[in-house]
Amino acid sequence: MPARYRVRVAMAAKLDVIGILNYIETDHPAAADRLELRFAERLKSLRHNPDRFPKIREKFHTKFIYRHILINSYRIIFRIFGAEVLVVRIIHQARRLTRNMLLGLD
Repeated sequence: MPARYRVRVAMAAKLDVIGILNYIETDHPAAADRLELRFAERLKSLRHNPDRFPKIREKFHTKFIYRHILINSYRIIFRIFGAEVLVVRIIHQARRLTRNMLLGLD
């Protein structure tokens, strides 16, 4: 049986999702609903083999290795430690990722 990871979502990532969905819902409620379902499906998929997703391209001096999942124009950014996956941010791909964003300081 494959390893099963516990998935946690940081408060910054939860706030990211709320902001994204609220913005889209203003003009396209159905699209916001579909995207919410896609986010939920991908987060659930992190329970199994989260290391199958690529490492982020940005290079930060940190002890963690960050990976991401691409969904439409968004990135789910996470790190793995032990048997846990921590989703740290969910951002638009056009947005520049900074070290402070990963630390929840932006």
